[in-house]
Amino acid sequence: MVIATIAGVQQVSADRINAARSLGANRIQVIGRVLLPATLPDLIGGIRVAVGFAWTTVVAAELNNGIPGIGGLAYLAGQQLNTPLTMACIIVIGLTALTLDAVISWIGALVVPWKGKA
Repeated sequence: MVIATIAGVQQVSADRINAARSLGANRIQVIGRVLLPATLPDLIGGIRVAVGFAWTTVVAAELNNGIPGIGGLAYLAGQQLNTPLTMACIIVIGLTALTLDAVISWIGALVVPWKGKA
């Protein structure tokens, strides 16, 4: 998310910042009305990537340690050769990831309508 935010801020044209300053905007107004709106699309993209990595990490940690959760259930089902339950866990993991991404995309479309569809 930090990298996405930095990239978003770097993409803001200096002309926009200078135009806001020449119209009398102070530092807070430049940040709130120029930098933040221009950076939001990249920030939402960073959130999508971060949530994907977080979900993958949680499931992988459960798979490795057998911690109670969907990854732990998949691990135990695999150890017991319960293929239908293992496949069901894999499908639930994938559908959850798709749902998380869709929700974040939907929120991004509400928060940043000027970006267009991703």
